[in-house]
Amino acid sequence: MAKPDDGQRIKALEEAMNEDISDCRFFSYIQLHEFEALLFSDNKGFESYFDGKEAERTSAIIATYENPENINSSSEGAPSKRLLRIKPDYNKALEGNLIALEIGINAILEKCPRFAEWINNIVKNCKE
Repeated sequence: MAKPDDGQRIKALEEAMNEDISDCRFFSYIQLHEFEALLFSDNKGFESYFDGKEAERTSAIIATYENPENINSSSEGAPSKRLLRIKPDYNKALEGNLIALEIGINAILEKCPRFAEWINNIVKNCKE
């Protein structure tokens, strides 16, 4: 775990899991931060389920990060904490899934390279 950054540590853990499990049906993936990071791929989902002022605030967060997977500057900067500050009654299980559906997988894959690499690896290996 003596890697210089989170990305390298996660990659090392994923590689170790793949090596240990050694099954072609297993595709390791560790989400760098949390599910909500993926929701910041596009504001369309927030615009559908949040009011106008709340959606403006999520838009400002999206504009700050080229890669939503990197949103997590501190424990209070975690994506879910940001959403709860914007919308205190945010329901991860319900609204999180609805927002993801509204955004669509293509937008998430386009903006989230680690997640996209995992999905593309699954698709590629399942075709073989």
